[in-house]
Formats: sequence, structure tokens, C-alpha cells
Amino acid sequence: MDSNPTIAILGAGSIGCFVGGLLIAGGRDVHFFGRRTMTDQLRQHGLKLTDYTGMEVSTQVKPDTLFNEPDALSHADIILVCVKGGATEKAAQEISQHAKQDAIIISFQNGVRNADTLRSQLTDYDVRAGMVPFNVVQLGDGKFHRATSGDIVIEDGNPDASPVLSVPHLPVNADSDMPSVLWGKLLLNLNNALNAISDLPLVEQLSSWDWRRKFADIITE
Repeated sequence: MDSNPTIAILGAGSIGCFVGGLLIAGGRDVHFFGRRTMTDQLRQHGLKLTDYTGMEVSTQVKPDTLFNEPDALSHADIILVCVKGGATEKAAQEISQHAKQDAIIISFQNGVRNADTLRSQLTDYDVRAGMVPFNVVQLGDGKFHRATSGDIVIEDGNPDASPVLSVPHLPVNADSDMPSVLWGKLLLNLNNALNAISDLPLVEQLSSWDWRRKFADIITE
């Protein structure tokens, strides 16, 4: 792998912009593909990234790295698919039409089957699963806030893409058992509705045996 590959963010939303901004701050060559409303925002304001630890990172986004059409995917060495699950098939079609076949495709999407959907249409590509554990809130004017913790995990492969994707404030680890990683995140996310219903801080809710039993029942179901 090139020491500074071109990384494409396919789906410049909350996760894509946050990850892409930290990659730029870490010296990586990043291209954003998204709706015009978002690319115009990045062109005008750049990226201002914060998180729950007090991290603050600001970076400019070069106008020639912002795209609304997928044809420029032909320049990408690594494509991080950050679109919603329902848009996965369309993303696969765009990749198959425009991306070079030695590009590494990594799903940075919620859910457990998006990488399989990509693989079913991109049979000649190196497609890998990924798991982003944290959530990101859009605050407008290029501002994005990471509100929870966790390191990104991607599927192990040859070459290993994790060193290139790991930059300050964004550790990325490789794992050979991605189904366990993805299902583990899903099981933890089953508590989200309970946490909202309880109207309690997460630590307080999970310290209650009554709420933990309800959580266990949902996991069992």
C-alpha cells in the first residue's frame, strides 16, 4: 500500500465528516463524496471537531477534494463506505462503475450485513467490514461532536489498512473475527431504547438490577 493513499469518504455525513476531518488533521489525503448541502458547508467552514474529552481539532478542506458525483472515486486507494444501510446497494453500484479494482472497500456503517451486501456486488474487490463504536452529533457550520468513546475496528486483511487509518484521536484496530465485533455492538445498542425510557443517565440505569434484567431479556429475545 502507498504510504499516503487517497482515502475516499463515500457518504459525507456525521461519521464520514468526523473521521475524514481527523484523517486530514493526521496528514492523510482525504476526498469527500456527499450531498451538495454538505460539501458546500465543508467548503465554506472547513471542519471543527470536538469530543467529550475536550478534544478540539480544526482543519480546512480543500475545494478540489469535495465531490457530489462518484466518478472521482477512480482516484481512491481506500474507500470508507459511510452511507446509511439502505443506500448500500447504490454505493456498491457506484464503486463497481468508477473505482479501481485494487481499491480496498471498508464498510463504516451500522448493522451486521452491510459488508456482505457490498461483497455480493463487488466480487472482484477487497471488501472488509468495519465497526465505528462512537456516535457523532452534527452542530452545523462544519462542526461535529463525538459524544461517546471507543476505537474503530476493521476487518484484518493484506495489506493491513489499520496503520494508515490510525491517526491522533482516532485509533483503528484490525480484527479477524468481525461478526463477533458487529454483533457485540448490536447487542449493546439494544439498550438505547431502554435508556431513553428510563430517563436516567446511562451509568445510573446500568447500575440498577431492574433495568439490567430488562436489558438481559431484550438480548435474550
